[in-house]
Amino acid sequence: MADLKILSLNTWGSRLERELYQYFRQKCQSYDVLAFYEVHHSPSKGKMVMPTVDGMDPTAKEKIESCFPGHDAYFFPFISGYFMGRHVHPREIQYGNMLLIRKGIVHDRVIDWPIFGEPVRQGRKLYGDEVVPRNMILSTIGAPLGPNLIIGAFHGLHVAGTYKRDIPERRSQSAGVVDGINAYDPSRDAPILLMGDFNLRPSELPLGYMQVQLGLMDLVSLHKYKSTRTKHYERADAKGNTLFADYMLLSPRLQYRDFVVDYDVPSDHAALSIVLQL
Repeated sequence: MADLKILSLNTWGSRLERELYQYFRQKCQSYDVLAFYEVHHSPSKGKMVMPTVDGMDPTAKEKIESCFPGHDAYFFPFISGYFMGRHVHPREIQYGNMLLIRKGIVHDRVIDWPIFGEPVRQGRKLYGDEVVPRNMILSTIGAPLGPNLIIGAFHGLHVAGTYKRDIPERRSQSAGVVDGINAYDPSRDAPILLMGDFNLRPSELPLGYMQVQLGLMDLVSLHKYKSTRTKHYERADAKGNTLFADYMLLSPRLQYRDFVVDYDVPSDHAALSIVLQL
């Protein structure tokens, strides 16, 4: 039986840039599979792009790749446009999710699947109150002794003023996740690890829908964690903001150990990690 060590983290747009890349180089090299969210990329050449007023790093994709030279890197933007803030930048910026898989680990069919709306390829501002499209990364990981593993990773909808509660858009997104996995594996023979920043409360219907339809268990709730946010998160208050956002949902037949929600990371989201025994 082989171990597969996995990490899932919303990078907070690499706001804590120096600390984040140091964390990747010093504490994350043992992971076989890593999924990152809020990753920016500027595909154009030429004039230097400066960070936004929020301090996000528009060259995060390349810097993350340089932190993990021993991994194959896959980046899937769901929106392309320009930064909003004090200045509008003169070239395209992409925003999306990233999956890294250690070289030598058998994997294939790494794709992105739209789970809400249609990906916007250009000409759209990246920040504001509008609801932007979302996608999910899917990949198959080869298991030496059993059925292959399906990994799904996504960053769920942010809808201002909804406090991660059940709304029609999030129900539609959850249906998109289930449809995507069913289309990816019509036989439903393979076990699943679904992870990410879902932007959902633990008790909300869209989360339960994914669990029931895909037959998955919520490890954050199972292990009785009280939060998936770090000291950098300042919006949990009486207005209804929540300390939950990030999840790992797992097929019960998968054996695992060392599921951890790590709060000591340079992001406003905790890092979720697990060791699967395949």
